[in-house]
Amino acid sequence: MALDGEAYELLRRSKKSAESFSEVVKRLARALESVSQLEVLDVTEPLAVDAARLGGECARRGSSVGSLDLIVAAVAKHHRATILTKDSDFSRIPGIAVETY
Repeated sequence: MALDGEAYELLRRSKKSAESFSEVVKRLARALESVSQLEVLDVTEPLAVDAARLGGECARRGSSVGSLDLIVAAVAKHHRATILTKDSDFSRIPGIAVETY
């Protein structure tokens, strides 16, 4: 199992919580297994152009949205996918489906 920055932080924080280290490792392993089953979608040049266009639309509406969020939005829009997120920035991007949790 590879250990990236987020995984390290999850494990580090477990030392400060009531959750045992072994419980965190098991939860992390389940999460990594779930993520490994996801399809990775390419960002092509036309999608990058669409992301820039979405950013322009947001700016004209007075909203500033980060570049990575705009790329995610362009990819989701192209694939007619819904973005599942806790990030409220996506609600400011026109023409995409967003579901928050």
